[in-house]
Amino acid sequence: MIGARIPPEPQRGPDVAGPVVCNVAGILLLAVAWVVTSGHPSFGAQLPSVNLGVAGVLLAGAGDVVYLVGTRRLLRRRMGRLPAGLGRRVPGGPRDGSGA
Repeated sequence: MIGARIPPEPQRGPDVAGPVVCNVAGILLLAVAWVVTSGHPSFGAQLPSVNLGVAGVLLAGAGDVVYLVGTRRLLRRRMGRLPAGLGRRVPGGPRDGSGA
């Protein structure tokens, strides 16, 4: 219906607490791995710390994925509330360009 108003939805953004915690924990893991690895000259002694650093990067990446998926879901939900014909041109309308 053209004149129908959509009831307002509370404007809230995606949840950011989980991704922020994941990113902070991942950065801390990476920093700890860097400090511990820098004290060992041999490659074999550095491997456990490198694994810890890789786990930190994966944890931070998982937090980013959670944030991006949540944001995409929120945008999809908001787009679903828009009227169906919004933004479509009507054939023969004033901006059709057909010269009719």
